[in-house]
Amino acid sequence: MQATRARTLAEWRRDTSTRMTGLREIDRKASPVSPKLSEEEKGIVRSVQMGGTMAKQHIAAFDQSTDDKCTYCKEEGASGSHVRWQCKYFEPTREETDKDLAQIPRHYLLECIRCGIAPAMKIEGELTSWGMTVDKKESRKTKDLLGVSMEMKTAGENGDITRKRSEAVELIEDPARGMKNARQTILMHKGGHGTGVMPDFPTQQQIKEAMEGHEPGNLVTAYGDGSHTSPKTWWAALGGYGTWIPRWDIQGECLPHRAEDDDYGPAIGQTGSSTRHELMGWIAALVKPIRSMNATDSRAMMTNS
Repeated sequence: MQATRARTLAEWRRDTSTRMTGLREIDRKASPVSPKLSEEEKGIVRSVQMGGTMAKQHIAAFDQSTDDKCTYCKEEGASGSHVRWQCKYFEPTREETDKDLAQIPRHYLLECIRCGIAPAMKIEGELTSWGMTVDKKESRKTKDLLGVSMEMKTAGENGDITRKRSEAVELIEDPARGMKNARQTILMHKGGHGTGVMPDFPTQQQIKEAMEGHEPGNLVTAYGDGSHTSPKTWWAALGGYGTWIPRWDIQGECLPHRAEDDDYGPAIGQTGSSTRHELMGWIAALVKPIRSMNATDSRAMMTNS
């Protein structure tokens, strides 16, 4: 272990490999090598991603017989980043490969991005996907490619959408969020399994007192439901539950504790399922001091619970 650390430190101080400044977490979904490439091309891309390529500028640092000027343009130091992204000789190739990408000012692209490694996505819409400020004079296309979006701070098509966007902005601007990226922010608010509270179920006596006046066999209908989104990115999945209990007064009465009850909330936990959230809706009904009959459309919940 100590020998490995020593070699790593020596390599870092030798400064002959690419330093991934600004890379705190890798977006693994956005960084794989394309399967459409040939085996040789895949090997080249992987070497670039790992910082394993050694350009003339790096070689010149320990070999005095090698100059550090670019072999192609003869103007600047021949680093790997210069050859791939800045050398005028290869500009036609970059334009032919991806014209829109070639037109993006290079200072917006972190070194890791230039090597084909995507950093974890940030959450501030006015910044690039990796957290850099973009000049207002840049074109709309450039801003879109860099991930800039002001949607959350723009009024929606109706009041409900506008409200949801405002609530999202409050989460983003919460000082407690600190420097967390998109994944970390969502998981922070979702919480971990077991971080909630234990439900406080009513006693038989509490149920008897609440149901006073009703026939012993009378059951109050409680409608429960649960939902779970399943995007390809697992940490972006969200879920919640809801329970609705209609008013259950005896005819001629109007007691406050027998009023219509609409209870809902988000699901806690890093992962979840539709069945799990349906079950939460049922549990939310069971904590009410009533004799209830739960109505659900989830066969899986009835089978698995």
